[in-house]
Amino acid sequence: SCNEDSDDAYEEYVISNSTAITAFNLNADDSVLANLDSVHFTIDISKRIIYNADSLPRGTKITGLTINASFPTTAACKIVQEAGTVRPDSIYDYTTTDSIDFTGNVKLRITAADGTEVDYQVKVNVHQLESDSLYWNQMARRDLPNVSGTLNAQRTVQCGDKLYTLLNCSDGYILSTTDNPAAGDWQQIDAQFGMVPNVNTFAATNDALFILDENGALYTSADGSAWSSCGIIWHNIIGGYTDRVLGVGTDNGAYTLDEYPRLDGYTPTTLPDKFPVSGNSQLSVYANTWNKQPQMFTVGGIDKDGRFHGDCWGYDGKKWALLRTDVLPPMADVAVVKYVSYEGGSIISDATEHRTWFAMGGRTSKGDINDVVYISRHQGLYWNPGDDLLQLPDYIGNFYGAQTFCFSSTLTRSASLWTAMPSKQLPVWASIVKPVATRAAQITNEWDCPYLYLFGGINSNGTVNNSIWRGVINRLTFAPIL
Repeated sequence: SCNEDSDDAYEEYVISNSTAITAFNLNADDSVLANLDSVHFTIDISKRIIYNADSLPRGTKITGLTINASFPTTAACKIVQEAGTVRPDSIYDYTTTDSIDFTGNVKLRITAADGTEVDYQVKVNVHQLESDSLYWNQMARRDLPNVSGTLNAQRTVQCGDKLYTLLNCSDGYILSTTDNPAAGDWQQIDAQFGMVPNVNTFAATNDALFILDENGALYTSADGSAWSSCGIIWHNIIGGYTDRVLGVGTDNGAYTLDEYPRLDGYTPTTLPDKFPVSGNSQLSVYANTWNKQPQMFTVGGIDKDGRFHGDCWGYDGKKWALLRTDVLPPMADVAVVKYVSYEGGSIISDATEHRTWFAMGGRTSKGDINDVVYISRHQGLYWNPGDDLLQLPDYIGNFYGAQTFCFSSTLTRSASLWTAMPSKQLPVWASIVKPVATRAAQITNEWDCPYLYLFGGINSNGTVNNSIWRGVINRLTFAPIL
């Protein structure tokens, strides 16, 4: 039986025009890459692009992958392949088992029930660089600033947010400064030393510069222009600690540990056995939740008897202590810098990030120059040779007596979205936020990237290197995921 309106009522049938792809992933294939099916893909409906913002590791084979895509049950899907390296141009029906060559142009062609047809470009991005390699770009190498004549000595220090480079050239002493080593815009300072400075003792605290003259007298300057005597004689400067400079003094022919300016009640103490009187590495700062004051350590050096050591000494703001012996081979003039390294994870973003100290260069008692980059993830207490990706390239050459610093630069992603700048995980100071939906992952256009800067050093011929090298862990230059 029918109701009274049955003669006039009817049900309208609407043919679907939906062409939306709602999910996409690669199928598992351990012969290609572990956890391949967990690689996240973004689906940009408006631009009709499907891509993995977190690129696959360099060398991943993408010539025979299978996919799993979700689209309306009323729609049909074809795979369109063009210009692949191993598969000829072809169009065929989508299945989850057909292999696809992603080295070419790949599209998913969705045809809705009403005949509407759209193409989605599918990009499987692979890094073109070894993501965990410490890369020193030869094109980024620069000369030391304002060199005049023959270069006899150099030393670079950091004071606040500025770098200061002091050179001893045949034409005199040249002091230059910059707050942006990437730009290379060094300003020469009209330094009025009023004495003969010992370039190798050049040091800095947070807000002042220090140096010894040829007779061991300590001098200081706020900006490098005017220098004044501190009224004390030292054998060597160890380095700067916050607002104080630490040094090796002398007292009736005996070495002492000293500082300037001295805290209330401070008196120089006897130099501990094996403590380096010269050739120690740059002081490196670290902090933890158990210490109110920053901690510092130095490695290597030459003791008062001329013996070379590979020990680690620490300073807590009040006193020195031998933290561990023989952490490195016995050597002097090692460049130490705090940076970052990664390990593990078959997918780039799954790698574990470590705060890492790098030790580069140095010389032994026999005159040999160290050619191994050592790393420590334990604040200088334990060191191991870095893997091959972290070693210095042959074109830099062996050296000792260089200085290394970490400064950030702002990078901008190329306008070519998916080829020129493949993406990767966030920089060292940020935490990655992994997307929870297939349309959530995107890459930022601008980010800060920390670079290492390696200044000078002395090569095996005894020549001072007139060079500034810039290095970076490659993954830090990849556009971070948001």
